[in-house]
Parts: sequence; structure tokens; C-alpha cells
Amino acid sequence: LVTGVQTCALPICVRARLAPLVGGWRRADAGFFRGRYPVTVDRCICMDVSFEDIKNRAEGEGLDLEGVKDEMGCGGACGMCVPYLKLVLKTGETVLPILDADTYKALASE
Repeated sequence: LVTGVQTCALPICVRARLAPLVGGWRRADAGFFRGRYPVTVDRCICMDVSFEDIKNRAEGEGLDLEGVKDEMGCGGACGMCVPYLKLVLKTGETVLPILDADTYKALASE
């Protein structure tokens, strides 16, 4: 852990290829390519929709998770953002740290 944020466990060769493509993973410090860097998630990558946009639309239209999936497609493709969407809808936070495995599994199974 670096400053309380989960670091990415992907091999550096994978991170180097994904970094320019994945808008939801932001470079958080100069240690980006040193093998350990804190990252955040701020969007559904499959649909390229920010959590901010999802939160605003969910609040404006009264959408729950199923409504977000149906209306926006987020959470319905690969499904990796579903635990994050649950947190966005529950807390209103739109920039989230990478979840540790136990937290991710717990949220995914709710």
C-alpha cells in the first residue's frame, strides 16, 4: 500500500500497454513505471462513461444499479465496474481507489 491506496498488481509490461488506453487509471505519481503506483478508477471503461456522469444521471433519473445497466450499459458488458458502481451509487464518490480483492468480492456478491 502506498499512502493508503491499493497499488496495481498487473505486470509492468501489461500496465505499459494499458496505461495510454485506459482513461480510468490515472497516473498518480512519478513512480508510474517503477512497478508500484497508486491508481484510481473513475469510469466504466467498456462504455467510457465517467462515474461523475453516472452519478448525475442516476440522481437525476432515480436510477438504481439495474437502471444504470439498462439505460447506460455500464456494468453490463465486462462487469468489472459493478462493485465500483455500487460504491458510487451508495456514497456519491466518483473517483475510487482500486479495491483490494476481499472488498471487491464482497461488493460483487451483494
